[in-house]
Parts: sequence; C-alpha cells; structure tokens
Amino acid sequence: HNNLRKMGGGQSRDDGSVQSEAVNAACTSVSVVEIINLMMPVYYTRAEISNAELDMVKQSWQLVLDNKCAAFFRYRELKGSSCNANDCVEFFSINFYSRLFDVSPVSRALFKDDVKIQGAKLIKMMSLAINEYGNRHIFEGTLIKLADFHNSKGVQAVEYGIVGEVLFWALAHTIGPETFTSQHRDAWIKVYCRMLTVIIPVAVAYQAMDATKRANALTQRMKNYDEYSRTHVGDTPKVPETQDAKKGVDEDTVATKGP
Repeated sequence: HNNLRKMGGGQSRDDGSVQSEAVNAACTSVSVVEIINLMMPVYYTRAEISNAELDMVKQSWQLVLDNKCAAFFRYRELKGSSCNANDCVEFFSINFYSRLFDVSPVSRALFKDDVKIQGAKLIKMMSLAINEYGNRHIFEGTLIKLADFHNSKGVQAVEYGIVGEVLFWALAHTIGPETFTSQHRDAWIKVYCRMLTVIIPVAVAYQAMDATKRANALTQRMKNYDEYSRTHVGDTPKVPETQDAKKGVDEDTVATKGP
C-alpha cells in the first residue's frame, strides 16, 4: 500500500498485464472502493474548490494559452536561437512530456506523436475540462470518455497520480514561481482530484474485467460518447470567464451558464 503511493499514485508500470492481474485479484478479496482508494495519489483530496480558487486555475491556464508566461520568456532569452519552443503552449508541452518521460520512462511507448503534436491534444483536453468544470454532467462525460480511451491504450489506474504531479510541475516551470504560487498549486490539485474521482473508478473497473468484458465495455462506452464528443469538443481552447469578469453579466445569463 505504501509503496504504491510513494509518488503521486504509485510506482511506474513495468508490465501493465501484471498490474491488471493484481487489481483483478485484489478485487476478489477487498471491496472495489478500497481498491479505488488505494489507487488515489498521496495528494488526493475531496476538499471543495472555492470560486476564488477556481478563478486562480482559470487565470493561470489562460496565461499559457495567451502566451504570457514569464518563465517561458526568461527561458527563450537564455536559449536564444536554440530555444526549442515557439510559445508558452509549446513550452508547457515540452516541460510536461519531458518530465513525464523522466519520472515514468515506460510511458514513452504510449505516445507515438511528436511531443508538440501530443501537447496540442493535452492543451485541448485540459481546456475542455476547465471549460466544463461547472457542468457536472458534461464534465464527467468528458472524463469517462478520456478514461475509456486511455484504458484502451493500457494506462493503469495508479499512473494518473503521477500525471498529476507532472502537470503541477509543468505548470510551475512554464508560468513561473512569481505567478504560479503555492496557492495556485493547491487550487490545481483540487481540480485535478475532482477529475481523478471520475477517472480512477473507471480505470479500476476496467482492470478488474476479463478480456472479453473489457472489449465489450469499451465498444459500448465509445459508442455512447462518440456523439457527445462530436457535439461538445471544439477545436479552439477556451477558458471560462472568471468571477470578476462575470460581475457585469445579468442574473439570467449567469443562471444559464452555471457556476
């Protein structure tokens, strides 16, 4: 139990099939809830996020999208013509995946695309999750779809905790400590933990199935969410308005947008 929870969700996967068998076997002797709790990272919290904290998440993410990260400009000035990122989005992607491959080398095999191409997908998914945070039904639907996709690629439940640690690290090193403070990190942890509350149970349930049931479950889930994805997943990342920006909006409009 302690070994699995050393770094943001546990040890890196050496053999996905071994871990799947371990989860499957464990489910026969303990409850699924206990397995899910075991898969949660050490930083996991069920604490509610305040409006102010959610604004901090949105504002810090907007810095990445708007190319306004101080750390990136310092890096570009230092590297000069050898700088390998054109903007903050690319810098974040490079930071994220280089860190991920450092702490979990086996995860490199999951990514076939160039880091910048894969990074664009990551940016889109994070933007989508932040956009939909206030709408529980849509938010959870997006995350279930994401979990199903990663199940099909062999991602294990314990690995999501490591991804969270990498995310927080990449944000800090892309935005810079003067803007991405410990309070910002805490706010991001709360958002990501809410994502884990949806994703990890889906991953654990999938790992506990036999091969035939897994295939059938994935097929059905993909079918259920295909139409949703075509309808709701846009091409341009967009972050919702902050609470300050909403002050001038009338109550009827706010009610339709949700929190």
